[in-house]
Amino acid sequence: MRGNREAKKQAPEAATQAAISELAAQAEKTQEAEIKYNIYKALELAAQMEAENITVERQGGRVTLRGTAKTWAEREAMERAAWVADGVFEVINEIKLAA
Repeated sequence: MRGNREAKKQAPEAATQAAISELAAQAEKTQEAEIKYNIYKALELAAQMEAENITVERQGGRVTLRGTAKTWAEREAMERAAWVADGVFEVINEIKLAA
């Protein structure tokens, strides 16, 4: 009888933990989308630059930018845009200049 009670008690806890994990994963995806949106929007507003050749990776508050930019100004604008997103504490800019 005692084992059955313990199993019933653990089942809701496991379901709650699974729900929390799912919410955390969704929040992470939302933040990554926000970072990308901020970069693209900043580029649009700055000088109609194209960010199609840029990838954004996020691990926690660390953002890595990769791809190619036409100018140094475009490269720097992309980095500044990444810093705008909430929760970002480090931006690694690996964007190269197009040849």
